[in-house]
Amino acid sequence: MSAKGQSHKAARAIEARNGSCRIVFETDNDAFAEAPATEVARILSRVSDDIRLNGAGHGVIKDINGNRIGSWQINFPARDIGRTCDPTCAPCENCEHGECDCPCSEVA
Repeated sequence: MSAKGQSHKAARAIEARNGSCRIVFETDNDAFAEAPATEVARILSRVSDDIRLNGAGHGVIKDINGNRIGSWQINFPARDIGRTCDPTCAPCENCEHGECDCPCSEVA
């Protein structure tokens, strides 16, 4: 494996341990021709709505014309694996010990 490949693999391991949110999409098509900032804002708003309103953790990104141009994914920290987490819930101190009734403390 090349040094670049090893570096990429190490970065993924850190993301899995610490958590990450990755949003990647192409901007080289007609949807971005006239108002690229507006299209980027529309896409980010859509991703935000998917997380906030639907509880999604990953998804496909489509431009205003319906073309698939990328994807997004949230990787929760390894310490949170097994939890079902409501993205609107702010975990309290008791969640860490499983003594809370909020959705973040429920073990799947």
